[in-house]
Amino acid sequence: MKNEYAEAVERYQEALPLYRTIGARLGEANCLQALGDVHRMKNEYAEAVERYQEALPLYRTIGARLGEANCLQALGDVHRMKNEYAEAVERYQEALALGTAIGSLVVRLNCLQGLGKVAKARGNIDMACEYYRQRLALADTHAYYRNSPTTQEMRQEFADWGCEA
Repeated sequence: MKNEYAEAVERYQEALPLYRTIGARLGEANCLQALGDVHRMKNEYAEAVERYQEALPLYRTIGARLGEANCLQALGDVHRMKNEYAEAVERYQEALALGTAIGSLVVRLNCLQGLGKVAKARGNIDMACEYYRQRLALADTHAYYRNSPTTQEMRQEFADWGCEA
C-alpha cells in the first residue's frame, strides 16, 4: 500500500503542472482533490486539508458544484478524523446543502453518514440515530445503495446503537 500511495502522489504531482500549463482548471482541481484524498488515506491530515483548500476555490470559480460538494465532504471527513467536530459539521452541512441543490445522492449519503458519526463521537446517540435514519431512508430509494455493503453495515450499527426505525 505504501508504494501505491507514493506512486499515486508522484503521478498526480506530475499531472498538476500539465493541467496548469494548458489552463485545465477542472483537471487541476480534480488533481488537487485526488492528492488530498491520498494524503487523507495516509493520515496526513494537514497535507490533505491543504490540497482540498487549494481545490475548493477552483471548483467554485469554474462552477463545478459537484467537485465543490465532494471537496467540502472530504474536508468534513478530515475534520471528523481529527476530532474537530464543529468544523466537520460545518463542512458536512455545506456539502449536504449543495448536494441536495444539485441532486447528488452520493454526496447526500456520505454527508448524512459523516454527520451521524460525528453525533455518535460526541455522545449524542439520538442525533446519530436520526442522521442514520435519514441516510438509510435515502439509500432505500436506490436499488444499488439499498443493498450496498456500506448500507448493510450502517443498518447493523443502527441496530447496535438501539436506534428504532
